[in-house]
Amino acid sequence: MEQTERQLVSLLSEITPLYDVPMREAKARQDALAKPPGSLGLLEDLSVQLAGITGQVKNEVSHTRIYVLAADNGVVCEGVSSAPQSVTRAQAINLTRGLTGASCLAKHFHDGLMVVDMGIALSYTCPEILNRSLGKGTANIAAGPAMARQTAVRGILTGMGLAAQAKRDGIQILGVGEMGIGNTTTSSAVLCALSGKPDWDWFASTDADVVALQETKAEPAQIAEEHRSPEGWNAEWLAAQVKKGYSGVAVFSRQKAALEPLAVHRELPDPRYQGEGRLLHIEYPAFHFFNVYFPNGTKDDGRLAYKMGYYDAFLAHAEELRRTKPIVVCGDFNTAHRPIDLARPKANEENSGFLPIERAWVDRFIAAGYVDTFRHIHGDEPHQYSWWSYKQRARVNNVGWRIDYFLCSDRAAEKIESAGIRSDIYGSDHCPVELEIAW
Repeated sequence: MEQTERQLVSLLSEITPLYDVPMREAKARQDALAKPPGSLGLLEDLSVQLAGITGQVKNEVSHTRIYVLAADNGVVCEGVSSAPQSVTRAQAINLTRGLTGASCLAKHFHDGLMVVDMGIALSYTCPEILNRSLGKGTANIAAGPAMARQTAVRGILTGMGLAAQAKRDGIQILGVGEMGIGNTTTSSAVLCALSGKPDWDWFASTDADVVALQETKAEPAQIAEEHRSPEGWNAEWLAAQVKKGYSGVAVFSRQKAALEPLAVHRELPDPRYQGEGRLLHIEYPAFHFFNVYFPNGTKDDGRLAYKMGYYDAFLAHAEELRRTKPIVVCGDFNTAHRPIDLARPKANEENSGFLPIERAWVDRFIAAGYVDTFRHIHGDEPHQYSWWSYKQRARVNNVGWRIDYFLCSDRAAEKIESAGIRSDIYGSDHCPVELEIAW
């Protein structure tokens, strides 16, 4: 075993479990306070965890630090990012100058923020950046390993060394983050490896007749043929044209007569809502099928107006087609319809995804004669969600949102046999939703 490996094993062996007794005492103390249970949200979980780390029920925190580890990802040469690699260098410098959201927040909470160069590809002059570089960015993971094993071990040891230095400096709470163009692709690859996601072998075992994917992000040409068009399936893809690595949808349907596509349409007819790769409309013999990745929005910028305009354009289009055949719509609606459809409705009343104007549109859609298939089958069953943030153990604690739906016109609703949410399936921040319908 290499010396660095032995060093890593030794350090890992020194990590001890959380202290159980202080955690139980901290939880009991919280429950005894004059406040509604759970009213402080994740702060309650964090305070209990802090007691487990320190071994003390009551903790006063005054010395804090944030490390931002910056590095470039070689996979960007595959066109997975809309931003150039130079942004990594620029943002690393901006972090030291207080010109980013992270640095402003750190200053507000009196945190010391330190930027660490772990592998910025382009040269820079900024003495405030702590140089711990492992090289000029990683290799392209689409073509081979991102780095040698020993380099990865060195990276882990570097992080441990930074944490040890923070402890010597009297830091009580240490926050860590990363920054680098292409990091979404890299983190997705790591998640896939850690979760044991079965990749496209799933197609060989599923009994589904139609599978719809949203937020595919990739250009079809970037996908291996056996994945792009699995044997026994008709496959349709739509990628965003406005920028690479954005949005995208795909539909796979069994090669059987009942599902032979009569026509395939990409995007809405309205040119204002074309180019982002959000909608595939497939006409099958018995019904129109829509796979839609509806826009997200924020409360205070033009994206909310774009989202609402997209909603209206979609409903108008669906109503036109509804005259000819039943409609089935599936996808990420990016809106939780009712308070029962998210874990913390009160805290999200002013956030996009649960704004009154967004929820009113879903009301209008259903009032037009469309059925929320999950609620049609399960009624007001609580705590049923399809999306969880990657942050703060949201999925573990089931702090989620139901924003992925199958909705169908009333003629199709008569044929519904079952509907469900597969929260047992991992590999994404969303989980699959399913509908069984007998044509």
